[in-house]
Amino acid sequence: MIQIVAIFFGGGLGSLARYGVSEMANLFFSNSLKVTIFATLLANILACLILGYFIGKDIQSKYIIFWSVGFCGGFSTFSTFSSEVLQLIKLGQYALVFAYIVFSVTLGLVAFILGSKIF
Repeated sequence: MIQIVAIFFGGGLGSLARYGVSEMANLFFSNSLKVTIFATLLANILACLILGYFIGKDIQSKYIIFWSVGFCGGFSTFSTFSSEVLQLIKLGQYALVFAYIVFSVTLGLVAFILGSKIF
């Protein structure tokens, strides 16, 4: 039962943090598809960094579940990434599609590895 509660609260906090990243991006840039792409990329990279940190540590499972399944699950967003890629394809922005996919995967892996090596 404690695991379900940890996932519930972690997911809620992760979703709120994801919303906060989007809102901060909109404050600094005009509201456009490129802004949402930046916010999604940033959230996903930060989620990889956080997930790498907690997976790389020997921490009690209830805390790992809070951060990995809960927070990072609510914070990261593969569905939004996929939607944005499809929108870019429809707009014919193939170079940006390629760059977005490559940067997302590469930076996500690098962030995860760095996170697992912290401390």
